[in-house]
Amino acid sequence: MFSRYHSPSWVRLATATLLAALTACSRVMPIASPRDYVMDNSPNVIWVSRNDGPVMEVDAPGVLGDTLTGHVSGQPVRIPFSEITSATVRHGSSDKLVKYSVGVGAAIVATVLVTKVIHQPKFPNQTGQ
Repeated sequence: MFSRYHSPSWVRLATATLLAALTACSRVMPIASPRDYVMDNSPNVIWVSRNDGPVMEVDAPGVLGDTLTGHVSGQPVRIPFSEITSATVRHGSSDKLVKYSVGVGAAIVATVLVTKVIHQPKFPNQTGQ
């Protein structure tokens, strides 16, 4: 059913590599001014803490005057910036992603080439007889 290069172990390796690339090439970063950050960068998600509760994941954040707008668990929310005690965002690093991808690609190519050389058929000695 699977060829040697499409075996489940290769699929698992590719999946693990992709997940490692996505997580290794981003970091959670605290932001000093949620209002300015949202206005300047338009992130998809921002995590905020309020004076009175736990951390909330705000999807599609926006700014309306002195209020952070967005959705928490699918419900629209409005949080005054004066009530936000901390805010963080996940920031991707394209430099790291490119370097990681090139390194993984080179390792895969090297593995395939070494595998081909090792499994190359042996020809009988041709001495002209």
